[in-house]
Amino acid sequence: MENAEDLAPGADYPRTFQEVDEWFRGDAACREYIRRLRRAGEFDPARAQLEKSRAYTDEVLALFYTLADLKQGLIVRQEVPTFITANVKNWLEEEAKAIAAGKKD
Repeated sequence: MENAEDLAPGADYPRTFQEVDEWFRGDAACREYIRRLRRAGEFDPARAQLEKSRAYTDEVLALFYTLADLKQGLIVRQEVPTFITANVKNWLEEEAKAIAAGKKD
């Protein structure tokens, strides 16, 4: 990741919560795609997509830490793990369990 001082607001990081939502809106579509695959019994493709989502989540986590380090008031560093865990990681773990168990519901 670049140095925080070299990043441009609105280009390298979102300036507002609305921009955060717009930049990361695709997550919901990805979640639904994985669920559709799993419900159709396509466990290997669902597992592969889930692993891509895990890698993306780690990148988002790093971005949020960078945003916090900019001290622009968008997010506080101590809030990052809670936000990511509550909103992303928990879902990934639950979906991974469902895939591993072969659940279609």
